[in-house]
Amino acid sequence: MRSEQTYTESELIEGIRTDSENVYRYLYRTLSPLIYKDIVNHSGSQHEAEDHFHDVMLVVSQNVKRGKYEQGNIIGYCRMVARNLWHKKLRKKNVEVRSNEFDNIDPADEANYEKYKALVKYDRDIQLIQNKLKAMGDTCRQILMDFYYTKIGLQEIADKFAWSYQYCKKKVYQCRQNLRESIEQDPSFEGYIR
Repeated sequence: MRSEQTYTESELIEGIRTDSENVYRYLYRTLSPLIYKDIVNHSGSQHEAEDHFHDVMLVVSQNVKRGKYEQGNIIGYCRMVARNLWHKKLRKKNVEVRSNEFDNIDPADEANYEKYKALVKYDRDIQLIQNKLKAMGDTCRQILMDFYYTKIGLQEIADKFAWSYQYCKKKVYQCRQNLRESIEQDPSFEGYIR
């Protein structure tokens, strides 16, 4: 079984075409917090957000399998489908649809433009981090994914690798530092990592 990691655009598309459980799990972990937040912020409940995520994945899967999706940014495409489907549901319920703050950016409005630039930068930084994680060694990548993404405690990670707690703590720190340095040395990086 493939360990939890990032996927390239091509791998995601192929995984959707072949109904890969790992790819759908990755998409769920990547997209569900974003989609849930959007739904709850736009007149929806947590329960509606969970149901909505499944509807989004069904539409995306059908479009990919029918060749209606042209490769570009599958994560962005999923978010767009989620927003459009949710707005459609709200219109059917006669609920006023509040536009997303980034839907109708007026370039003359500097405050909104700065928010938009920040969102674009955030998306680029996330992609860079995913690429750098993918390029790391298997052990460091697994440790960082376990600790930061799946929120596994240090003791459990230490047990998994048959390490002492102190060594595991040191290893997590070293891997995090290596990732940070790799990101900060990349010419496309324009900020800082905490």
